[in-house]
Amino acid sequence: MLVEFPFDSTRKRMSNLVRDMQTDEIWLMTKGADNIMLPRLMLETDNRKIIEEHLYYFACTGLRTLIMGQKKVSKQVY
Repeated sequence: MLVEFPFDSTRKRMSNLVRDMQTDEIWLMTKGADNIMLPRLMLETDNRKIIEEHLYYFACTGLRTLIMGQKKVSKQVY
């Protein structure tokens, strides 16, 4: 792990910058509350609806939910 952005109640998420040791790529990995993460995810409409239905079902059964996302930030060049 290169950097950790800890959870805080304002952002309602936490993030880590990590390096893939095999490819030397740098990734941003984030987990957080569904109401914060869903608007930030690039999803097709059908997939978004399915995810929202599942989240609603989980919430109705009393489960807490988190969403995880990742994005390649860069590739280290020497």
